[in-house]
Amino acid sequence: LAALIRANPEIAALSDVMMGAVDFGHHELAEWLLGRGASANARSSFGSKGTALHSAAWNGDLRMVKLLVTAGADVNELRVERMLKITIPVTCVVILLFGAPLATSTQRGGAAYGVGVSLGTTVVFLMLIQLMKAVGGKGLIPPDLAAWMPSIAFAIVGAILLARVRT
Repeated sequence: LAALIRANPEIAALSDVMMGAVDFGHHELAEWLLGRGASANARSSFGSKGTALHSAAWNGDLRMVKLLVTAGADVNELRVERMLKITIPVTCVVILLFGAPLATSTQRGGAAYGVGVSLGTTVVFLMLIQLMKAVGGKGLIPPDLAAWMPSIAFAIVGAILLARVRT
C-alpha cells in the first residue's frame, strides 16, 4: 500500500481506503492514512453510507473512535442519533397529548377523517425527525436540541389542542 500511495498520493485520500482500515480495525494503517491526507470524516460509498466514525462506533472500537475524533471527525451526527434514543420513547407521550384531542372531537367526516389526520401528522412528524437529524448532523443547531425539536413542537401543538377541547 505504501508503494502504491508513493506512486499515486491521491489514493491515500480515497474514502474507501480509510473505511477499509477502520472497518477491519487497522489502527496503525488508519493513523498512517490520516497522516497522508485521508479524511477522518470518510464516508462509505456502499452499504450504509455511514462515516468512519459510525463504523468504528458500531464495531465498538474505542481506540479507533479516539483516533478519528482526535483527527477531527465530526461527532454531531452521532450525538443526534444518541439523543434520538431518548427522545423517541418520549414521543409516545407526545402522540398521546396530540392524539387525544383529535380523538374526542366530533368533526364532519367521521372515522375516515380521524385516520387521515393521524396519518398526515405521523408523516409530518417523521419528516421533521429526518430534517432535524440532518440539521443537527451538520451542526447548524446543537445536536441535542435537534433531536428534541420534533417532540417539543408537537407537544406544544398537542397542549394547545388539549386546552381547546370542550369538556
